[in-house]
Amino acid sequence: TRELLLAGAMRRRRRHGEDPDAGPLTTLKEVVREAEKQAIRRVLKATNGHRANAAKTLGISRKNLWEKMKEYEID
Repeated sequence: TRELLLAGAMRRRRRHGEDPDAGPLTTLKEVVREAEKQAIRRVLKATNGHRANAAKTLGISRKNLWEKMKEYEID
């Protein structure tokens, strides 16, 4: 959930010596976008780049996977 992701961002800020309360944290849209990119990359790696299998694993259509890969500039 967003709360867990934001808590993780605050922990990362502390770990890097930054003030966890300084400045705005990422928006939910940015968090979701980054999570999608990471999930797509991870599943493509696990399926050795086989897009049909990756789409099935992700629970989306091949067309939707292709669109997201294009949007996120994933080759």
